[in-house]
Amino acid sequence: MQQAYANLEKHFGEIVSLREIEALMGWDRSVMMPELGVSQRGRQMATLGIKMHEMQTEPRIGEWTSKVDRNNLSDWQQANLDVMLNIYTHETSGHAALVERRARQETKTETIWRNARK
Repeated sequence: MQQAYANLEKHFGEIVSLREIEALMGWDRSVMMPELGVSQRGRQMATLGIKMHEMQTEPRIGEWTSKVDRNNLSDWQQANLDVMLNIYTHETSGHAALVERRARQETKTETIWRNARK
């Protein structure tokens, strides 16, 4: 396997792990988290969101993708490369400050919705 593609696969595998952690934290926020934890969870989600944004905008992604020879990839790997490029393109068009604000607001909004639902 090409080293550039292997680097991409490893890097995005770590991002997927962080997304799974984010999903678990989101579930906890929706189901178990006491209202007094909103501020702390907002900070946690913002920190995680910024970290993922940084990883998804890592300049090495552009370098690695430019070195990949698509002809040496399976159909699945080519599709996977397309997804990684799509994520990179999408994330590089945004700012980390927006990622942080969004994560904090989602946590606040979840609590407001939960209270309104009652």
